[in-house]
Amino acid sequence: MGQSHKIFFSEEFGLENRMEELGIFDPIINGDSNYFINIKRLRETNIPEFAGSYDKINKFFYNIGQLLLAANGDMSHKAYKTAVELFDFSEVDGINLGTSKGGPGKGFGEKLRKQIIKDASDIILTCSNQPEIFHLLSLFEDNVGPDRVSDMIATLVYDEIIAYTKRAYKALDISSGKYPNYEFENGIMLNPYKKDKELLLVPINILHEIPIAKDWDDIDRVCSENKVIKQEINEMIRLEWYKMSTGQKKSEIKRQIFLDGKALEKIIVAYNDTTLDECDVMGNSAYFVEKIAHKYRDFYSIEISDGKDSYEATIEICNHFKRLIEECKGYELLYNGKTARDEKTVQKALHLTAYYYCLCKNLLNF
Repeated sequence: MGQSHKIFFSEEFGLENRMEELGIFDPIINGDSNYFINIKRLRETNIPEFAGSYDKINKFFYNIGQLLLAANGDMSHKAYKTAVELFDFSEVDGINLGTSKGGPGKGFGEKLRKQIIKDASDIILTCSNQPEIFHLLSLFEDNVGPDRVSDMIATLVYDEIIAYTKRAYKALDISSGKYPNYEFENGIMLNPYKKDKELLLVPINILHEIPIAKDWDDIDRVCSENKVIKQEINEMIRLEWYKMSTGQKKSEIKRQIFLDGKALEKIIVAYNDTTLDECDVMGNSAYFVEKIAHKYRDFYSIEISDGKDSYEATIEICNHFKRLIEECKGYELLYNGKTARDEKTVQKALHLTAYYYCLCKNLLNF
């Protein structure tokens, strides 16, 4: 089956709306959904499996900092080498989250791990051993973006994800007895669309469209929207900021802020003071439209006449879309509560109607 046809967990196992009702995120199992486990949401969550996970993450990074303090910058020191070994995060791709579009994730290679530990050592020895330094890697470390931060977080709470998945399976009645045609290992189903990968579930409660706090995910957004960092940059970085590459910007952030004790303290206080409300996953236009399209296909069949030319087929597609909006509660596509959705959402809904039409006509080759 081609990747053009996205398959939700609920669709594969005939669960209808049960996952939404239980607060379980319904992932696309033959691709990835553009959401991340958010470290700030882990601090706020009331999900029992993830209680204490935020403190667990901070303790892990604090211990790495203690090793780097013991090594005192000596890369040949046993403690330094141990820190490098511990800082090892592969992609937890069984959760089907992120922006890798179904392909293998990046994870942390050896070269990047060593660079991060070196930079962390410089910061810790110069300023502070606060674990939040590692939360903010994407601000000062080149080649570290949302997917890698998310991989790091997901790896550290992997045991919690497994425990939650098993409870979610039980609530959804997902078992080898009920689904004998699927392969299970240690009570966890293997993804039929991703070879040898677990099919893991997470609560909506811990997700967001970014892996750390709002306005801390992107270097330019941070520097333009976060008042504390913006002030530090305006006062200390006397360069043509917007003409610099991302790598140059991160280098300046590291040198002028993360290696300055007072500036770093301001940043970490501001970061710790930020909170993040629970994410409305249906507020994401791409995910929302995809979910609606699948319900559309299941509950609203298209009857197609043969012998139409391209113009007639186009009119037929528009009429189907019109019926979806006017007669099948498709008007919900146009609004998120009382707020009108963006034009792109409506365009995607129309495109999916056309896609479904072509699928019914066997016009797609993939």
